[in-house]
Amino acid sequence: QRRTTPQRLPDLSAIAELALGGEHSCARNRVGALWCWGANAQGQLGLGDALDRHRPTALTAPSGVVQLAAGGSHTCARTGAGSVWCWGDNAAGQLGDGSLVARTTPQRVPGLDDAVDLVAGGRHTCAIRMRGEVVCWGDNDQGQLGDGTTTARTTPTLVPSLSSVQALAAGARHTCARALDQSVRCWGANDQGQLGDGTTNSRSAPGLVVGLP
Repeated sequence: QRRTTPQRLPDLSAIAELALGGEHSCARNRVGALWCWGANAQGQLGLGDALDRHRPTALTAPSGVVQLAAGGSHTCARTGAGSVWCWGDNAAGQLGDGSLVARTTPQRVPGLDDAVDLVAGGRHTCAIRMRGEVVCWGDNDQGQLGDGTTTARTTPTLVPSLSSVQALAAGARHTCARALDQSVRCWGANDQGQLGDGTTNSRSAPGLVVGLP
């Protein structure tokens, strides 16, 4: 039933973070426990099945989760140790496990053990590594992975022209990064001017957003 005023979720307490996907939601508490609810046709709730949930439902989470990211129909989690785990839709490789197979429980992203930030777009995922480099994986039809191509990637792939990145953000089909010097660069779909470069031309490599102080 649709709600037009805020409704309290009675099963959740001491929540430290929320992540909202296309049609699902997840929450993390202060000690790393996870709950998800909503649509689950692709296993994006991480509960081992494809059944929708109408209430927050606890899932078996990796130990030490400190960050969540939810995409269109997939979800990822980062641990304090730097590992990344993903589950849900994987038709474009957005889970980063080297396959195109959907997963209904968290699967570790191989080769990534020093992540310090994590974002999820519509069908792609990106992470900042400890030294300020950015890696992305998943759908790349608009260049949203930033590797200079429009080829989808099923494992983390370096965004070659970025360094000293401090923060990331991902939209449906575009991605942006803020560097240590406060400059912002964006890449991917640009049909609505979402890259901020004064054009409506999509980019497969990061471009500077001008006019930001």
